[in-house]
Amino acid sequence: MSATNPPPPDETELTAQSDEITYASITRALRATDLFDVLSDDDLEKLSMIVESIQIPGGHTLVQEGDPADGLYIVVTGRLRARVKDPDGYQVVVGEIGAQEVVGEMAVIGSSARSATVEAVRDSHLLRLGREDFHTLAMEHPAILLRMSKTLVGRLERSIHNTSRPHNHRVIALMPAGSESDDGGFARQLAEGIRKYRTVTVVDRAKAFEDCNVDVDSHNISPYLYELELKHDVVLLVADTSDEAWLKRCIRTADLVLLVGRVSRLDGLGPAEMLLDDIARAREGSRTHHSHLAIRHATPHGASGTAEILRMRSIDRHHHVASQADIERLARIVVGSSHGLVLSGGGAKGMAHIGVIRALREADIPIDHIAGVSIGSSVAAGHALGWNSRQMVEQGRRLTLDHGSLLDLTLPLLAMASGRRLRASISDGYGKLDIEDLWIEYFCVSSDLNAGRARIHTSGSLANAMRASVAIPGAFPPVKAADGHVLVDGAMTDNFPLDAMRTVFSPSVVIGSDLKTGFSVPTDDLPTDGIVSGFGIAARRFVPGRRAAQIPRMIDILMRSSEISNSERHTQADLLIKPPVEAFGALDFPRYLEIIEAGYQGARAAIESWDRIRS
Repeated sequence: MSATNPPPPDETELTAQSDEITYASITRALRATDLFDVLSDDDLEKLSMIVESIQIPGGHTLVQEGDPADGLYIVVTGRLRARVKDPDGYQVVVGEIGAQEVVGEMAVIGSSARSATVEAVRDSHLLRLGREDFHTLAMEHPAILLRMSKTLVGRLERSIHNTSRPHNHRVIALMPAGSESDDGGFARQLAEGIRKYRTVTVVDRAKAFEDCNVDVDSHNISPYLYELELKHDVVLLVADTSDEAWLKRCIRTADLVLLVGRVSRLDGLGPAEMLLDDIARAREGSRTHHSHLAIRHATPHGASGTAEILRMRSIDRHHHVASQADIERLARIVVGSSHGLVLSGGGAKGMAHIGVIRALREADIPIDHIAGVSIGSSVAAGHALGWNSRQMVEQGRRLTLDHGSLLDLTLPLLAMASGRRLRASISDGYGKLDIEDLWIEYFCVSSDLNAGRARIHTSGSLANAMRASVAIPGAFPPVKAADGHVLVDGAMTDNFPLDAMRTVFSPSVVIGSDLKTGFSVPTDDLPTDGIVSGFGIAARRFVPGRRAAQIPRMIDILMRSSEISNSERHTQADLLIKPPVEAFGALDFPRYLEIIEAGYQGARAAIESWDRIRS
């Protein structure tokens, strides 16, 4: 059986060859597949004689949505991507299928037609099990159907929440970016980081030639690479610009292309990058593999001009690296073992997030990606910039107190405050940085009034994004985005963006610090008929002997309204931290040290409980 879409003439060099692997390797691959781990060794050997071996080049289509369903496919090595048509006719990615996973199971147990289009992200080796053969196998081993049901339920849950699984890249091709000629020892450092989480082997052209005794452009090298992938969790292929045949082989075989270059040498595209662009053009502009850029710096932090470096490149994500700790963070990301932290909004109570981050650091729990809403966006940016706990406390004080009350009152035609002090505070603290310059991957959330949904800020001016994220309606003026849309506080649409964290960065562990608490405010003088005179309330302050009116403050009402506009999402956090901040109000910034300590103690308790559960 052959895959659809024969390659265009200028891509024939990148077409996978019909190499076969041994029955022993097929049996080993079937044994590693969850769907078949209920079978005995004898049954697995019988199954290996029934399945059909298929090679499919990267970028080619395996099945089309609506095609007749004639069987399911097991991925031995490689990666597939599934797409479906949305109501407007656009192709939407719904998931990826990696090694030792199955695709097409829905069709063989239910519908007679394919529910999605499936294409190869890279050169892939598959096993096809026909529909009738599967039915026979399932009748003999009903436990297989239970395994399949669990897989389908997991996919359904991810579809409902619009989230993705961590990317577990099995084969990573390291390629020089810009004017770099080699990886400069980066592969060895990355392998050291990966070994803390996965088994890994490093293969360059010389090692491949020595092990196989054939030219790297020969199709006879494919079984060697297949075997490496079956024996190791991760294979690092080290490419260089001196051998185009090996460079192409690395591209064909990779789940992830990781471009590596020193920041001083990234002012133009290098040979490897131009080859990637040529391949994309040959596939009508489609890049199937994931591509990341590791930007190497001499010293940690202090990145600038990153947006310009990225503008000339077609990559999915970028990473700033200088120290071994940065490389270990990159290792967690590329093998699907990273941690993401989400910080909710909550006014002055948001200072508790500083204590939460301190507790996580003391517990050696990594924070590889971070996101925040409203004041959470400010605290998150501090961590993404690499500030230590003392710097975060000082910046929190400057941001909220040194400029006086952030509510610089004005004629309330658009909002109570003019926003001038708020803008000055943000600009003084974060300058003219772009989000792309942040050392750790970051996003913040605002609410797009025109579109009626949350807007995720992953690029552009950090100050502008933060200013939009904290624009509490009625308290601060909204922000006009570059596209003309009106943006307000992110808490109005998603005050705890756990789903967005999973979608944007796909961490294996999501940690959430949620400030939502019970709502307790004075109501003794709040009338039941809903009629309140602001003049009367103000006048009471000047009458000797009369106490102030016992009513909720406007800012508390506005912030609480944004909290209850969001649905509960706590169950989606792997570690949920609920700082005990019930005693603090939305404007209690002078009590910032107490609030930070409450966050620290609450996080320590949550971490200790989480450790007990995991152990």
